[in-house]
Amino acid sequence: MILGDDKGAVEDFNKTLELKPDYLEGYFNRANVLTRLKRFDEAIKDFNTTIVISPYFIPAYVARASLKTEMKDVDGAIEDINKVLEMDPTNELSYCARGKLRTEQKQYTFALEDFNKALELNPANTSVYYYTGALRNETKDFKGALNDLDKYISAYPNDTVAYFYRGVAKTGLQDNKGALKDYTKALELDRNYAVAYNNRAIVRQRLNDSEGGL
Repeated sequence: MILGDDKGAVEDFNKTLELKPDYLEGYFNRANVLTRLKRFDEAIKDFNTTIVISPYFIPAYVARASLKTEMKDVDGAIEDINKVLEMDPTNELSYCARGKLRTEQKQYTFALEDFNKALELNPANTSVYYYTGALRNETKDFKGALNDLDKYISAYPNDTVAYFYRGVAKTGLQDNKGALKDYTKALELDRNYAVAYNNRAIVRQRLNDSEGGL
């Protein structure tokens, strides 16, 4: 087997499991390789078998939840994350993952609870403010969104989308000059950000800069 040979790795795991059919790590490791190979149905079966062998093996639930998310099985992914949090209620990353999925389902109140719990467990994880800022924009809590995105951008000053989201918050707060600066910054970072051009044109029009809005 050569370095990076996932197909060869699957063959070796197959042989391992022929010789030792109850070997948890064999199923779990093969599932991860099958996931990389986009053989999702087979990967799910191996994660399932891993969990049958060891019902309290948290990494299998985490990996299966990630795979289900990729497969657009949001309900199934949340079910797995719920199980993780039953076993480990201090699992910060699982609260973040469930918050993202609940946001996707437009369950904004529950999503915000998850993100807040993640921050309670690890206040230094400023990346969470990106998600809470975007979520608060969706619920029209523009002041809260601005506060969260300020914190995020202080830690990650080169995130294009964060500037766009903050521009949305400032637009909602009628701070058109501030929004203009953020949309412009987003476009400095990504000259092909089409929606940022659109939003910048709108705030320019609001500022009576008709020439810039064209």
